[in-house]
Amino acid sequence: MNSGNDTVVSPEMMKALREAKLDGGYEPVPAELESKARRLLGNNAIASMDGDMKRKVRNLKKRMRREGAPGY
Repeated sequence: MNSGNDTVVSPEMMKALREAKLDGGYEPVPAELESKARRLLGNNAIASMDGDMKRKVRNLKKRMRREGAPGY
């Protein structure tokens, strides 16, 4: 998942991005959003996040930042 460009990538695409050293900005999909990410991807390698998922990711990042979690 890349919240910078609002995309979700499949595990196969993530592996390809890592091998090409282009995985900067991508992070694992939070566990509570994983089923939604799978539905968004369908049979595609890349999908755009819907508004609800963007909001949940934004709120998660804000919460983690407030709690002082490293990397947020």
